[in-house]
Amino acid sequence: MIVINVFFHIKKEQRDAYLAAMDVLVSHSQKEAGAQFYNLFADPKDDTKFVIIENWENESAIAAHNESAHFKTFAGEIKQFLVEDLRVVVSSQK
Repeated sequence: MIVINVFFHIKKEQRDAYLAAMDVLVSHSQKEAGAQFYNLFADPKDDTKFVIIENWENESAIAAHNESAHFKTFAGEIKQFLVEDLRVVVSSQK
């Protein structure tokens, strides 16, 4: 299993639009082959900070996800929401 954590710090005024975009990404990603877990979580102390936690079966599932239409749409619009670059942490469990 491969675990990916993606950390976001968004502009407060963009929160509603960000959440709408994330709803599309998450709902489609959860249905992908090889997606064992995929969800968005909010920081309980800061409503501008979020993390997506992804658990993937293997590298090919991640590659397919990265080529999906919903991911490409997300990648094309995410920068407008961000205060700073997102941070990605990847780990694997054997």
